[in-house]
Amino acid sequence: MAWLKNRSKFHNTASTIEKSYVYPELRLSQAEHAQTIAVSGKWLACAWSSRGGASLGVIPLEEHGKRPEDVRQVHPHSQAIMDIQFHPYRDDLVGTVGDDGAVKVTDLATDLISDVGAHGQDRPAYVFRWNLAADSVVASGGADGMVRVWDASNPGKCLAEAATAPGCVWDLAWSYAGDPVVACMGDDKNLSLIDVRAAKVVFQGAAHAGTKRAKVAWLGNEDKLATTGFSKFRERQFFVWDKRNMEKPLASKSYGSSPSVLTPHYDPDTKLVYLAGRGESSVQVIDVSLAKSPYYTELVTGKVTAKDPHTSVALLPKRALDVMDCEVGRLYRATARDYVEVVHFHVSRRNKDFFADELFPPTASAYSMSAQEFLDGSARPPVTKSLDPEA
Repeated sequence: MAWLKNRSKFHNTASTIEKSYVYPELRLSQAEHAQTIAVSGKWLACAWSSRGGASLGVIPLEEHGKRPEDVRQVHPHSQAIMDIQFHPYRDDLVGTVGDDGAVKVTDLATDLISDVGAHGQDRPAYVFRWNLAADSVVASGGADGMVRVWDASNPGKCLAEAATAPGCVWDLAWSYAGDPVVACMGDDKNLSLIDVRAAKVVFQGAAHAGTKRAKVAWLGNEDKLATTGFSKFRERQFFVWDKRNMEKPLASKSYGSSPSVLTPHYDPDTKLVYLAGRGESSVQVIDVSLAKSPYYTELVTGKVTAKDPHTSVALLPKRALDVMDCEVGRLYRATARDYVEVVHFHVSRRNKDFFADELFPPTASAYSMSAQEFLDGSARPPVTKSLDPEA
């Protein structure tokens, strides 16, 4: 049957929320437009409301069910934290940027805070991104309209910088393949592709016509990107693009009028995009693995419908999932009522005695090159590793 060709192998994915798997009575920052939560294989990190949202509250993942008596705090910034992202392979390293313009990396094993760089005095930074392929290479963007690349192992060393357009940089996404290309969304309504080695914009074109913020995700080891934004009539949009032909999107979908910005959280292994908007209680799940039109399919059974709206969400690294229970994703939701709850995504299987390799391809596990090799012209995707517990 023809319709089976476009059916996702995750079509029977179900989302569940366990009431006992919650982190209650927290003091979460309510900073607008901020990514205020991140999760590694060991830690849950939240922008904390004390000190104007400039601190991180850090909780071991296993300490759910009740609030710890004293939540551990670290203080990397002097003003509100705007983005948090854990190191892709080291659970104790977390990168942040803030309204103070600073780019920081904190080692939670030692509480050592490294001053990676800065976007200038009184110039807020809004986005922090680790490169998956090049060791210690990170990108940041902010209100100065600049995309800067840093070596996190050599604090203060700016490897490259490029101006996108007048205005703010709202989002960034590295190429998964190890190419020196960063996708950028700013308040000029354009999607820009930046070659950070050449320090220049190699493509710039209109993405979403609306004036509100737009987001971008690189769709794994492919020449495709996903963006979210608004039409000129304030309808929320989801676009899939082909990097080789950026004249118009390959596919598009509208999610109706709402002030909430949809953020795409992408899993390059399953090719699933989790769309979450601040102030909403639902999360859409989209499979973007289709090679032909319509290029995506929505997972109706995977849609999350929760009680309270979230302010920010984060995905658990694949290495920490219960793969033998066919758990293909785990999402942490920071809510407006100061608690974090966990959403599990499982694929139904009659027999769970064997590792389901069709659901869990090898996942990124290590860098493939040094920062210097990356700057000198190397381009390799990250090293991958099987998730099979017996491998």
